[in-house]
Amino acid sequence: MDELSALLRLRWTNATTPGAAGASHATIFPYGPFVAGDGKTVMLGLQNEREWKSEWKKFCDTVMRMPALASDEKYCTNSLRLRA
Repeated sequence: MDELSALLRLRWTNATTPGAAGASHATIFPYGPFVAGDGKTVMLGLQNEREWKSEWKKFCDTVMRMPALASDEKYCTNSLRLRA
């Protein structure tokens, strides 16, 4: 039920109805399928700030091999990540 309340808030504040998101999420980013550099799809889901803070640096270092990305301010909150 809590997921439905997020969609209702999105509808009320933006006056738009979110479309079908498939495996992605309308209000959480990153969450869902992403195409990797080799053309394969990977599923990624960091659902909250606690997960983001504990896993993002490891992900940037080991998976993306872009350690500087971990300290980029435009990804520090979910709201900023949704805009990026």
